Amino acid sequence: MAHLSLNRSIFFHRQTLILLFLFFAVRIASYFAMGHVLIGSTITLALISLMVVLFFYRPQWAWYIVLGELFIGGTGHLFELFGISIRSAFFISFVGLWLLYSIFKKQIKHIHIPHRLFFFILLYCSYLFFSALYGLNQGHPLSHVVQDAIPYAFFFFIIPFYYLHTYKELHHFIIRLLIVWLIGTTLFTLYNEILFSSNMQFIHGEYYTWLRDVLMAKITDMGTGFFRIVEPSHLLIAPVLLLISSLLMKKEKHHILWYVMLFCSYILVVLNFSRAYMLGIAAGFFVLLYTHHIKQWLRVGVINAVMFVTILLCSNLIASQGDSTGLDLLGLRFGGIIAPSTEVSAYTRRMLLTPTLAGIQAQPLLGVGIGATLTFQNPNTFEAVSTRHFDWGYFEILFEQGIIGGILFLLIIEEITRGLLKHIKQRKEYRDFHVGLFAGIISLGVIQLFGPAFTHLFGIVFLSIIFVISTKQPNVIETITGYIYQTFHKDTLDKLT
Repeated sequence: MAHLSLNRSIFFHRQTLILLFLFFAVRIASYFAMGHVLIGSTITLALISLMVVLFFYRPQWAWYIVLGELFIGGTGHLFELFGISIRSAFFISFVGLWLLYSIFKKQIKHIHIPHRLFFFILLYCSYLFFSALYGLNQGHPLSHVVQDAIPYAFFFFIIPFYYLHTYKELHHFIIRLLIVWLIGTTLFTLYNEILFSSNMQFIHGEYYTWLRDVLMAKITDMGTGFFRIVEPSHLLIAPVLLLISSLLMKKEKHHILWYVMLFCSYILVVLNFSRAYMLGIAAGFFVLLYTHHIKQWLRVGVINAVMFVTILLCSNLIASQGDSTGLDLLGLRFGGIIAPSTEVSAYTRRMLLTPTLAGIQAQPLLGVGIGATLTFQNPNTFEAVSTRHFDWGYFEILFEQGIIGGILFLLIIEEITRGLLKHIKQRKEYRDFHVGLFAGIISLGVIQLFGPAFTHLFGIVFLSIIFVISTKQPNVIETITGYIYQTFHKDTLDKLT
């Protein structure tokens, strides 16, 4: 890499190495700071102070810190300020600074966006505020209501995304940040797979406790030596994988690192081993047929399939010491869809369906309010169990927010999709990028069938980014797309089109 100048491409830059270092450094620091409230609070307070100082110097630099924590900070609980997560502290501080700065600088226009989609989001968030009050009135615990409301609060990120887009450095930073998220998450997930499958770490050990309580990760022994490694940020796998696939369908020579990024994505898909993610990716991949030539679609499809099968076989054969190819586990996972009683998680999801539908029928218009819990019979112990995990994404919206909330939510998705399709039709030379984003929306729509996707924090952030892209003028989109193609090499956009 020594022959590459620092400005040769967006990726080959010292900022990429710094971000990758920080990805692992904050995790190591968080692990050793676990249980030490004063240390975690000191780190959080220092970072917030830095963000505040940078905001008054250059707001976009403070935005770098907020975005950096969002994508390399896991679930936002790596550090806490006396019980308040660093992500929540960053969010509250940045929102407060943005509002005060806009008011005192008499830039009121910077707290709203002149687009009807922004009006729909405001209307939806206003209804969510009512739903929160209604939930409290129904007896839902305040902590549950706040936890359910927090992801929706991140719709505010639409505003800084919209108004700070003019900075070229910000575009480059976001691209590097997303690549670092993919590489870092892949290496970290693979590292955890090795630790648990080789018995260097164990379920309920100290390290496992940190993963579960701080990163909100789920580590599941599949019984063959292979472990499922699930993190909340893995939700972004589907849209990122589909965007890369869409770009690779453009008939031109692609940098080898695009294929490396695709390979990293499939490592996460296999180690996460989520049926919902696989179904979402499959649905999104068929959407890529829209505007793409069938030959290019098949070519990239074969590459995707070979990567998936290769990683599945190798990871399971190594983890099980040759006893399992992983195909049996894959069959069991998908067999649970047809025969839920054969697989615990599928059977549990089925048991949750009856009380969920009953709750919707009881209060169809307004729902029961956010922060609700659901009671069902545990399929193993046959005891009544209360949970806040519905496992039915769209039904959860109807259960908590009612038909009104469901309609407002679908209006937002429909409007964002309409904006993307408009760009696809108007700007044919850049449609690979937009079609990839469109496929990402479809994939999350499928995943939402089985749990929170659009309503997950990372789903909200994804929708916020798509909102900004779908509402921008074509010349802005050309610039952003040019950066995408310049990610790994210094070709001009003219050469690429």
